[in-house]
Amino acid sequence: MKKRIMSFLCALVLVLGFNQVIYAENEDIRPPAPPPIDMESIDSNISIGDEISLSPTSPQSAILYEWWCTITFNKGNNSLYMIGRQKAFYFCDQKLTIYLQKWDGTKWVDVTSWIFIEFDTIDILEDASFSFYEPGNYYRARAVHYAKYGNQTHTTESTAPYIYVN
Repeated sequence: MKKRIMSFLCALVLVLGFNQVIYAENEDIRPPAPPPIDMESIDSNISIGDEISLSPTSPQSAILYEWWCTITFNKGNNSLYMIGRQKAFYFCDQKLTIYLQKWDGTKWVDVTSWIFIEFDTIDILEDASFSFYEPGNYYRARAVHYAKYGNQTHTTESTAPYIYVN
């Protein structure tokens, strides 16, 4: 009888001990977050963030009057999904460059980029997706918006709040 009780207690200790190890391995341990900048925010796994930048309201002050970018994680196709948008006051030549950036612990590093060029257009709305991300990292989208109208040019940037991809 004493042998059975001891065997049962040993088995119980082993089972409970393994549960703790398994639980510890499944914990969501995130690396240190990037420093907060302006409107940046962190959400878990799936988060949507965007930053809309508006130029001065006077049409004479700039060619572009709206520009922004955003990033999300699409669980359906297991990829990062970015959108960039810019709108001009006039039909003009435009270029939109969307950058995917990863936080390396000290700074944002470009992972890849996409370039979209449109001639004689009022706006650009483009998207890009990236499936070769590394889980356990922070990502964000950055965009460079360029427009040329006659002799005038306008270049500006937008940055989406970062997301954590597990």
